Amino acid sequence: MTVGARSPEAPAAGEAATARDSHDRTFRSDIQVLRAVAVLLVVASHVLGVPEGGFVGVDVFFVISGFLITRMLLDSAGRPWREVVSHFYARRARRILPAALTTLAVTSVASWLLLSRGRADSIATDAVWAALFGANWHFADIGTDYFTSTAPPSPLQHYWSLAVEEQFYVVWPLLLAVAFAALRARGRRTATGVALALAGTIAATSFVWACWQSADAPTVAYFSTFTRAWEIALGAVVACSATACGRLPHRLRDGLVLGSLAAIALAAFVITEQTTFPGPGAALPVLAAAVFLAAGTGVRRPLDTHRLLARRSVLHLGVLSYSIYLWHWPVLILARETLAVEPWVRNVVVLGLTLVLAEVTYRLVERPFLAAGSRTRVPRWRWGAVAVAAAVVAAAAVPGPGAGPDELSEQDLPVLAAPAGSTDTAGAMIGVLQNQLAEALATPDFPDLVPSIREPLAGVPEEMTDFDAKCLNPPDPTDASACTFEALNPNGRTVVLIGDSIATSWLPGIRAALGPEGFAVHAVTFSSCPPALVDFALDPQPWQEECAEGRAAALDQLEELQPDLVIGSVHQDAFGGVRVEPGQPDIHSTYVRGLLEVGERVRAAGARFVLLGPPPHAPNPLGCGGPLQHPVDCESSTLGNFDATTYVFSDAAQQGGFGFVNTAPWFCVDTRCPAFAGGRLIRFDDAHLTRQFSTYLAPLLREVLNLELIAAGESEQATAGG
Repeated sequence: MTVGARSPEAPAAGEAATARDSHDRTFRSDIQVLRAVAVLLVVASHVLGVPEGGFVGVDVFFVISGFLITRMLLDSAGRPWREVVSHFYARRARRILPAALTTLAVTSVASWLLLSRGRADSIATDAVWAALFGANWHFADIGTDYFTSTAPPSPLQHYWSLAVEEQFYVVWPLLLAVAFAALRARGRRTATGVALALAGTIAATSFVWACWQSADAPTVAYFSTFTRAWEIALGAVVACSATACGRLPHRLRDGLVLGSLAAIALAAFVITEQTTFPGPGAALPVLAAAVFLAAGTGVRRPLDTHRLLARRSVLHLGVLSYSIYLWHWPVLILARETLAVEPWVRNVVVLGLTLVLAEVTYRLVERPFLAAGSRTRVPRWRWGAVAVAAAVVAAAAVPGPGAGPDELSEQDLPVLAAPAGSTDTAGAMIGVLQNQLAEALATPDFPDLVPSIREPLAGVPEEMTDFDAKCLNPPDPTDASACTFEALNPNGRTVVLIGDSIATSWLPGIRAALGPEGFAVHAVTFSSCPPALVDFALDPQPWQEECAEGRAAALDQLEELQPDLVIGSVHQDAFGGVRVEPGQPDIHSTYVRGLLEVGERVRAAGARFVLLGPPPHAPNPLGCGGPLQHPVDCESSTLGNFDATTYVFSDAAQQGGFGFVNTAPWFCVDTRCPAFAGGRLIRFDDAHLTRQFSTYLAPLLREVLNLELIAAGESEQATAGG
């Protein structure tokens, strides 16, 4: 899977705190050891970054949970199936809901207190999905969305794996109950055989599906119940094979335990972001966990390895594993966004607070509900507390009031204009911008902005989200009538915008700049697709194919549209995934060659080609604009990819004889780039212009683009005169 940062993993919820093998009734200390190993791997991976593949701990938890749940169901095979199913779901509710809802409620409240309003709103939505055990599909949708995928990670993202487990257990006990009833299976042996056949079929089918979808749609595969079911089902297979496991030689078991732990550790260190996951990448840790469980099943006396590993502290980590995983991710995310301290200090705080919250949650929330059973009822006040937590989650998701009286509207702000008497209008407006940017860099606290720093998504241009306009990722890129904005006073001139979503975010400003000048504005842009004929890899794969087809169609449209001006723009990270062409020494030369080829196509259509520099990449306002944060937290720099892209654009323009607009002075003073200027928020995420700031730049865009048109006319006259 390759979807940027690896999504956080929450452990499968597991079963009773003191796990017991339902066959031989002996205390399964080995399962608590395995849980402790899994929890340490995941927390270390998330908090410390080592081992990189520590997220495989969740796969281990899936196997454990499948094993324990199935053993419990097999023990009940002779009882009426309605009783079995109702008892199962009641037990799951006691096990999962109290701690899960408590964590959701506390995280939702903390988000409202510590983060921006837009971020808190988003987290509240995440909380509702998590409470309804649909978080995996919710985060799969977010991960495949081009814009929301760049937002800071949700402190509730780890609930996706809990959702996978619960979705599996909606079906699994019912499936077994129906099978048992249909076959009138009363004996344990017959019931076990039926369960083994079902679990084996699910495991095999799901694994094949996981291998296919992990390669075709990695983000969806990572979160999908269908691609994760084989991990839980393999635990069920081990549970159904208890008789066979009981025949394992005692001496062999110790070797299997140590070998499987070594395999899990190896997986944590060799699996990376580039591993195709979960199929087949998760096979090593999942099989190792299954072997570990098999080695400890049917044992009449403790294994030497169990006595060696099962120390009191290790066992207690296993007991706390569910609460640790519920708390560690929200604590980590909130600490990253609010604690301005050295990373090692923050990590110590995160680890310490996680353990404290886990211990308190286990003692006051988890254990009282776990101790209750058929003979002991949970006091009503405890269920009342759970209901209050659920109400807090629901209330947090209710939309709050709109803009307050302290928030500005665009009409309250001045337009960008050159001082009276200026001869160089464009240069004078850049000077005004420079003063505003410098003032923003010196401002200690966020002022009132349009859109508010608390709600940056209010600045998303409608051209980027309006399906009817079909400006970004049009379904039919050959349709030259899509995303066309006619001028109020048309004069027969046309401007065409090509490139990626950064180009689309320039569209409000370009329309405001050239529409009144009589230009019809036409755009055909595609996510992550540059205005250069280069071969490059995109993730997910369909974007790459869509880009190649759309870019070709956009260039073909030039012959039909006969524009006067073609504007191209791209994200500052323009070189990601570009493949070096044969005969070219490096990516730089390959990219310049691709821009020159587009310039030739534009010139052949009789138009002037202009490259418009991108805004610099910066922290997402959703993650840097909270109540405890300051403008410096949202600041960015021109150093790195922004300078590299600017240099390539400039080089190509010089070689190809077309235009290049260096926008660095529009956003930055020297190398420092603030998040706002002129009372307007510059970006609504980490890269794309807000509608308000794009429109604010319209007077400057009008000047520089008209200068480009004049340059094109002078070039034509010189050619004719020659």
